[in-house]
Amino acid sequence: PLECSLEIRDLCSGGVDEALSYVWGKSKVSKYINVDGCPFPVTENLFNILTSLRNQHTARPIWIDAICINQADSGEKVHQVRLMRDIYSKAKKVTIWL
Repeated sequence: PLECSLEIRDLCSGGVDEALSYVWGKSKVSKYINVDGCPFPVTENLFNILTSLRNQHTARPIWIDAICINQADSGEKVHQVRLMRDIYSKAKKVTIWL
């Protein structure tokens, strides 16, 4: 299974190493990954992207909106969406998946 972990990054201290921009695809959740040891629902499109991008030997820190933003908390979503421009512009690398 795909294993992920969350870590806090400070935008003022350099931001993230890599950010992913992708098409969400059908919003229906159909796959699960493990985030910090807990099952986490993702779309099939995101699951396929993560499977393709993952490095089995070393960690690859990537900011992904569907995982890093609490989708069940509308207040957090509003706040984080306002930060997305900064997140992408300050990322050392942006991967675009179409």
